[in-house]
Amino acid sequence: MIFTSTRGHAAPVPLRALLTRGTAPDGGLYMPQNFPAPDLQCALALGALPFADLVAALIALFDDRPEAGSATRAAIARAYARFSTAGAPPVTALTERCHALELFHGPTLAFKDYALMPLAELISEEMQRSGGEATIL
Repeated sequence: MIFTSTRGHAAPVPLRALLTRGTAPDGGLYMPQNFPAPDLQCALALGALPFADLVAALIALFDDRPEAGSATRAAIARAYARFSTAGAPPVTALTERCHALELFHGPTLAFKDYALMPLAELISEEMQRSGGEATIL
């Protein structure tokens, strides 16, 4: 899959390059050039997966790297192994009609851990593959 800058003045890049760059040279953020459109069967199958497998399957929709499948699943598993709860974020009933999705079980206790910890693992994996170095904060 190809990603383009939100500012439109940078060359399109594949995911592999995006993982090692961060922002686009024109100061924009990268976004997919086209969005996958999974059919109903695919959506139903995704809904039946364990959480880490669901995340890996969703990333796979945007990832055309040849080694992506099992490597992505392993990276996701490593990322979520550091969380205080296994599986999907817990949903707690506050009242009969009100529930809260607990997104504070990651290492920094912030909701963004659920997205950024797997991303950090993917970046680290790509840096190791390419022989590069990065500090991920």
